[in-house]
Amino acid sequence: MAFFLESARADEARASQKLGFVSGILTNPDLMRQLDKPTLDTLEELVEIVDGHVFYHLTAPTLEGRIDEAWQAYDLRPDRVVVKLAATTENLRFMSRVSEIDVAITSVFSPLQGYAAAEAGADYVIVHFNRADKLLNGQGLNLIADMVQLLARFDVEVLAGEIQTAEQALQILQLGVHHVALPFDILCKVGDHPLTERVLQEMDPT
Repeated sequence: MAFFLESARADEARASQKLGFVSGILTNPDLMRQLDKPTLDTLEELVEIVDGHVFYHLTAPTLEGRIDEAWQAYDLRPDRVVVKLAATTENLRFMSRVSEIDVAITSVFSPLQGYAAAEAGADYVIVHFNRADKLLNGQGLNLIADMVQLLARFDVEVLAGEIQTAEQALQILQLGVHHVALPFDILCKVGDHPLTERVLQEMDPT
């Protein structure tokens, strides 16, 4: 079970590494666009900053284009790059073409999609929690619970992103996901609690 930073910013990546408990970075096209620079340039910068995996979403419009883009990303740091693809039947064909590359299937909205991704050889299945919860009328936690149960027989890891509060992160972790990706501001607070601060104040002799 691991924490990931959900960001594409180099400054947040550097700061998250200093926290000591962040295992990598989950990026997405929206976060990449905010930087106004070529996405592969951003990826190259991030893989040199973090010690763990950096998830990179492929955006080429065709399957062949996504395969070419995947190799470009992989060649930057084969030991750290995980490429992401949306959960479509066409994209499930991708895995057999790039068996050397770690692949995450994302934008999963049903356990059946997750099952198909696992059967196709995905290394990770990603649920965007708040988006799923909104579009599935408040059933985001149920989706994750069903996914964790269904995929337990596979060698695939379930990761939840788009988490907006520490309380949501806890609820999701309690369902048995392998990893959660959190914005930098939430990561900086997961080790804190008001009662801990209260105890520290009571112990302070000054």
